[in-house]
Amino acid sequence: MMLMQLKKMLILPTSLTGRPRYMRQHFLDAMAICNQMGCPNFFVMFTCNPNWSKIQKALSQQPGIYASYQPNTITRVFRLRLKELKRDFKEINRFGKVIAGIIAF
Repeated sequence: MMLMQLKKMLILPTSLTGRPRYMRQHFLDAMAICNQMGCPNFFVMFTCNPNWSKIQKALSQQPGIYASYQPNTITRVFRLRLKELKRDFKEINRFGKVIAGIIAF
């Protein structure tokens, strides 16, 4: 008698970064905003530089340690800088009034 193996279908959530469902969800969100508010004026990509002074200062306290060995430090500084950038856009209105936006990680 032959036994059949049952296969279960596993659907990954849209919160799993980089997967097709994640990308599709962000695309649909962006298209909905464009539909309601019009075409965007800015498209901003924000990346981390391991040579930022705050990162170098934190790494200088431990000789022989490189930025790639301290992802928690890199992430903490990146989040702080991203928070400053969001504040520049939303609260300070450095580039004009923001009426809509998507921030994806």
